[in-house]
Amino acid sequence: MKALEPESFRPRFGIGLTAAIALMTAAVAVVTLVDEGFGALLSAWPWLALLAGGCWAVFYNPRVDVDGAGVRLVNVWHTVEVPWPALVGLDTKWALTLVTAERRYRAWAAPAPGRTAMRGDHPDTHRLREAAVGGEIRPGDMPNTDSGEAAALVRKHWRVHLQSLPVESDDDQADGGDTVATAVGHGSGIGATVPSVTRKLHVEHVVAAVGLAALGVVGVG
Repeated sequence: MKALEPESFRPRFGIGLTAAIALMTAAVAVVTLVDEGFGALLSAWPWLALLAGGCWAVFYNPRVDVDGAGVRLVNVWHTVEVPWPALVGLDTKWALTLVTAERRYRAWAAPAPGRTAMRGDHPDTHRLREAAVGGEIRPGDMPNTDSGEAAALVRKHWRVHLQSLPVESDDDQADGGDTVATAVGHGSGIGATVPSVTRKLHVEHVVAAVGLAALGVVGVG
């Protein structure tokens, strides 16, 4: 199967809020410069930059990136990269959560909704109930929610990855029945090497925030 193009998920609310805060801080900077002069702007700009930058770091920068190598969760304080062979499951109880053999990694950008999201006669609700075992689904699986949309994106790429793997046949079942096709190299086979999950702290975000706050204090003083 043909590989999919890399895709990203960002919540639309975060995009709109970040744009609004950026426009607001720019307007405040212009008004400050016009009404109070350049000196007042020098004192105010670090705080304005801290507000806009903080909104960017919390609401816009967090995202879920998916490509042929795996899933990247960009959160507020760190980024986690989970290769496909290390991924063993997904959960959407509280947020989109990547499950590996060692631990679970939650996506800041894809929180799950409350149970009220399951109310009503939305067609996606009926389709998911029909596909779910026992008719039970979680609110976080709904494709019109942040967690559900991000989970659907990950599952789509994960499915393509699994279908691209070579398979081996095992005809030695106890009942002598059908041939079982097993994906080779997905990290579950004997002797398979599973790539490590990487986690990187956003040290530059902390340094920038501390630096702007220090400039603001100096400017105010």
